[in-house]
Amino acid sequence: MTNKYKFDPEWIAKECWQQHPADSAEASQVEALCAIAERLEAGVEALEGIKAALAQAKEV
Repeated sequence: MTNKYKFDPEWIAKECWQQHPADSAEASQVEALCAIAERLEAGVEALEGIKAALAQAKEV
């Protein structure tokens, strides 16, 4: 199953750095955005796992 909601923390960081020159406040914001993106990706993967488990349980 393809994850159509793929979050790429590296891409997000790259885009943020290109749009905003690095300073300490912006650097921490970029790090926070990357952490959020990683959590979102993990959440989507967890939901897909739950969906697959429910589909498998339904077949049994």
